[in-house]
Amino acid sequence: MRRFAAIVLVLALALAGCGGGARAQERHTIDAYFAKVNAVRDRHAAAFKSANIADQGFSAQQRPPREAARLAAAARAIAAAGDEVAAIEPPPAAARIHRELVQLYRLEAAFARELRVLDAFLRPARRELIALRRSSRTLRARVASGGRDVLARTAALHAYGVRVEGVARRLSALDPPRVLRAWQAEQVAWLHAVGPTATQLADALRVRDLVAAKTLSRRLQLQLSRPPTTTRAQRTAAIEFNRRAFEIAKLSRQIDRERARLEQKLG
Repeated sequence: MRRFAAIVLVLALALAGCGGGARAQERHTIDAYFAKVNAVRDRHAAAFKSANIADQGFSAQQRPPREAARLAAAARAIAAAGDEVAAIEPPPAAARIHRELVQLYRLEAAFARELRVLDAFLRPARRELIALRRSSRTLRARVASGGRDVLARTAALHAYGVRVEGVARRLSALDPPRVLRAWQAEQVAWLHAVGPTATQLADALRVRDLVAAKTLSRRLQLQLSRPPTTTRAQRTAAIEFNRRAFEIAKLSRQIDRERARLEQKLG
């Protein structure tokens, strides 16, 4: 994951040698502008630090405590800082860097919000799917150990089908980020296929419809052997997040170049 460092920029121009006239006045107004921009940065410094901690924790294997709260606070703080910077009136010479700074804050805030939504979606989604994998292993064990006990196999299959449908409902109710909606749809479609097959197989065994049971058993085995894995939707999501991180880094470099241009012009 990336760090929220692009917005924490030291933008004050080192304008040594005041001189006089219009050039000195231009230096003064630009210096005053960057002083205001840096004041916004300083006011939100603690929130930016928390944003970095949250960003690092998001990609860690073990989530630190209060991770979700940190991500939400980071998104709010970056958006608030961006609004404050947008309200500053830049001098004409700093108009371009001002537009780029405002855009940078907006991109950072949107990225932070997306991380918060992603975190809120992935945690329960992973929990549901991991629990379902355990249920699948339990089903196989019960069916294998049931032997000719049709009632035991029927009960296990019916319970599994109900469990799968419940996971499908709960996963459908989650609000994923835009880039993971296709992944969610693939998972839910697979679950909606597996759940009814399991319950239909249970019903076929219960009424001793061996022809239907044989067909449904093969179908269920095939479905369970082909769960969604690293799908195109997941790859697309990763590419999209990387693209947005690159866009933010690129804009940050543009701001650095514009700052250097101003320093050269007025230094």
